[in-house]
Amino acid sequence: MIFHQFSLSDYFRAVTILLDRAACDVEGTIYAPIRRFDETALVLPSGRSLIAQLMTIADKILIEDSDLTASRLQRHIDLFGLSGLVVADFSGRRGGRGASVSVVRKRQSDGQRIGTGDMAGSSEIGTWH
Repeated sequence: MIFHQFSLSDYFRAVTILLDRAACDVEGTIYAPIRRFDETALVLPSGRSLIAQLMTIADKILIEDSDLTASRLQRHIDLFGLSGLVVADFSGRRGGRGASVSVVRKRQSDGQRIGTGDMAGSSEIGTWH
């Protein structure tokens, strides 16, 4: 299954307004857009973890996002007490450019690492946290 993210069109529309200086004509004012990941995006209206809910229908979740990094995913997992899940950061496999790439999967009791048969054939894919 693929779950697409919501459009960033509102963000880019706001950036365009600022760059066109339509927002304010104050001389010498400099605007700098700052993107920040909204941690509440991972929390459902019921207060449950979105990651936990997705893991009820999937064995692994692949996330490619500019703002949602493996460390933020790990913080979310820790906050919600999801000790049965682990996160790997695959961003380095792309040469460090572009979006962060992370995989969330269920912790395996036998200690098997990803890459020992279940993905891509290399035992050194990603760093599990």
